[in-house]
Amino acid sequence: MTNTEIRNHPPADLEPLSFTTGEAAAILGVKRQTIRKRVMAGKLHPIVLGKVRFARSELERARGRPLKTEDIWAAQQKARAEHRAERGEHVAD
Repeated sequence: MTNTEIRNHPPADLEPLSFTTGEAAAILGVKRQTIRKRVMAGKLHPIVLGKVRFARSELERARGRPLKTEDIWAAQQKARAEHRAERGEHVAD
């Protein structure tokens, strides 16, 4: 496996245990503002260690089913692309 393949498809044991607000939104299929509203309403419980993060178990509870590796990586890619677009950077298709 090449370095690029490892970066694009890391082994399952390297799956993240916490996610950013943008990644959480992508995983749950909602906007980041909705995530913030759910936190304020007490429906979603973040971990605050410097930046706000959401535990994998909390997202699985909110989602109603376990996260799959492909869901995680797709959500992270979507969150990164949205972040770059907000900053005005070019986003490749």
